[in-house]
Amino acid sequence: MFSPELKKISFLCVLFLGVQFQPVFAQLWPNGDFSAGTTNWNPVTNYGAGSVGQGTGCMPSVIVVGPPALAIDATAGELQDVPAGNTNAVQLFSGLGDPNHEDYAQVSQSATVPGGGNSTLSFSFAGVFENYHFAAGAPATEDAYLQINVNVGGNAVASLNYNWGNNLAQIVNTLNTNAAYYAPCSVASAPLTWGYVPWTNYVINLSGYVGQSATLQATIYDCYGRGHYGVGYLDNVSWVASPPSLVTLTKSSSPSGFVAGGPITYTLSYSNPAAFAVAGVEIDDTIPTGTTLVPSSVSSNPSMPITSLVGNDLIWSINSLAANTSGTLSFAVMPSNCPAAVTNTAHESDLDAGNITSNSVINTIATCTPSPTPTLTNTPTISPTPTNTATVTATFTPTNTPTPTPTYTPTCVTYVWPDPYNPKKAVGGTLRFSCMNDQTNVMIYTVSGELVQTLNAGTSTSPCTNGDAWGTPYCWNGRNKMGFPVATGIYLYVIQQGTQVVMRGKFLLMNTN
Repeated sequence: MFSPELKKISFLCVLFLGVQFQPVFAQLWPNGDFSAGTTNWNPVTNYGAGSVGQGTGCMPSVIVVGPPALAIDATAGELQDVPAGNTNAVQLFSGLGDPNHEDYAQVSQSATVPGGGNSTLSFSFAGVFENYHFAAGAPATEDAYLQINVNVGGNAVASLNYNWGNNLAQIVNTLNTNAAYYAPCSVASAPLTWGYVPWTNYVINLSGYVGQSATLQATIYDCYGRGHYGVGYLDNVSWVASPPSLVTLTKSSSPSGFVAGGPITYTLSYSNPAAFAVAGVEIDDTIPTGTTLVPSSVSSNPSMPITSLVGNDLIWSINSLAANTSGTLSFAVMPSNCPAAVTNTAHESDLDAGNITSNSVINTIATCTPSPTPTLTNTPTISPTPTNTATVTATFTPTNTPTPTPTYTPTCVTYVWPDPYNPKKAVGGTLRFSCMNDQTNVMIYTVSGELVQTLNAGTSTSPCTNGDAWGTPYCWNGRNKMGFPVATGIYLYVIQQGTQVVMRGKFLLMNTN
């Protein structure tokens, strides 16, 4: 599962990346099998000021393990710390826990990309993750995660991110809820489930960077809280050649035409018919112009959460798509009127294709049935026959004067802090609105007037876990109504007491490290 920093959990796909289980090695990466310990590698451990002490057994560590033995796992015998046929691997462990994922263990090495057709980087990795915060209803980004980057010229040209929430299809659920399996670093109790990613081989084609320095960097980050550790393993780093991508993508819509005021449901079907897995699979679907997304309509089979909603783009980072597997994604939109046509375009890209769109499908609905308009029937008016009517003396009836609504008088001072607000660095990761009560509503908008989030006493994520010196506060975690982190920018807020607006203002949100 990915951290808040990795809110898009997408791959910076500029490369050809695939998965093969029996690559042909052509040229060794310096000490790529860790037979010489961490020679040629740069091991780094770190923990931030916010890390919670769990004892020395939870300290971040980078060690070379071997010969093969049981990994730090939740169920005995299900994962070895060294892949089959090898004698050593590097183990990355992190178990302290802090609010900003500053607790991590990392190993990296740089090497020159060779030519001669052997410029594809190959490596194997495995990982162990606990499902605690995600199981308790928190965002998946609050649990431990494994991040593997390939950097060229200081920029990540490929990135893999594994945790419980974003790559459910690849994680083996051990169904074990033992909170104290790894004695040196015991963790909290239920809800807790352990899972692991088995040893998997990835290949990344760096032929576009021959002669340049490429850095392979693997990092295990601990959870957002305390002691829910993560373990990452890396081995078999070398140079190989890679196969082409064979992923397919199709799209359909229902109904074939549409009625103004009624929804359109789109279904995307993707498939990998190849005998090898394909990595970095990402599907991007743009919400058609003139329509709005129906949030509750988004579904997938197998389960694949939307990793980001950027503007009008729905983006699913499927990650590794196993051999001979397929799936579907679907969502609905609501047209705002009855245009001549509604066009929806989806793209699939993967690291086998070097982030070149390997599939693009367009669906156009050209038939729109206007909403039925009621027909008015003219009914002739019958003139009444005049009759003699007695004259009635009018009686004056006094008019009731409405009682004015009393003006709200606050009993404390409203503060909005911190400003600027950085979800990654603020205390508790939240923006606070002080002096709230059970009748207060806070609406947060973009500068264009789009409602981002509403805070009130009835929303479980609004009340802060503790008060402050300025009265009972509401807290906002920097996420929109669909649970996605919002972008850096100026945001507006309106505070209402009942139906009365008592305060307006703005603040700066900075989503930076």
